Amino acid sequence: MTELSALHIGIFVILMPVVEELLFRGILQEQLYRILPKDKGRQLNISFANLVTSVIFSLTHWLFRDSVTALLVFPASLLFGWLYERHHTLTLPLAVHILANFLFLWATSIFYGVPTL
Repeated sequence: MTELSALHIGIFVILMPVVEELLFRGILQEQLYRILPKDKGRQLNISFANLVTSVIFSLTHWLFRDSVTALLVFPASLLFGWLYERHHTLTLPLAVHILANFLFLWATSIFYGVPTL
């Protein structure tokens, strides 16, 4: 296995979360929130739009990674969506997403050596 370059790390830790948050929260969840019922999922304080977006977010990670990754990102996606709806900005979910990707990269490098992206 080879060392990850600063470019690879920057893409994984910063660029990917920016693109994902713009697409999934800024566009998809926002549009779904406008057209889907508002009362669904409210028992858990999670909008139906957030739930649907998080399922799609997880499925895309499954397509490009694996089922374990998809299961791991689902609760994180619910958190990102909840932060987006609660604060009406992408800033906080984006910051948390960047932190999550950084911690994932750091943890996998400690426990498994240099991670593969």
